[in-house]
Amino acid sequence: MDYNGWTNRATWMVNLWLSETLDLDKESFEITPNYIESLVDEMLEDSVPAGFPRDMLNCALGMVNYNEIARHYACEAAA
Repeated sequence: MDYNGWTNRATWMVNLWLSETLDLDKESFEITPNYIESLVDEMLEDSVPAGFPRDMLNCALGMVNYNEIARHYACEAAA
């Protein structure tokens, strides 16, 4: 399945929301899947109440291909 050139909508959306931050960060250090996931976790912690809403978001976030996003920024940094 393909969504706007990404694995799926969840992956596309995480990249969309974090692209500005990741573009800046790639100049200083390597963007890893774990780093991207930690940014998402921080955003959730700060903005989504515990309970049902966070559980539902965590289900959707389980579909995010963090490796694909990290590879995207690695390719951009190499170019």
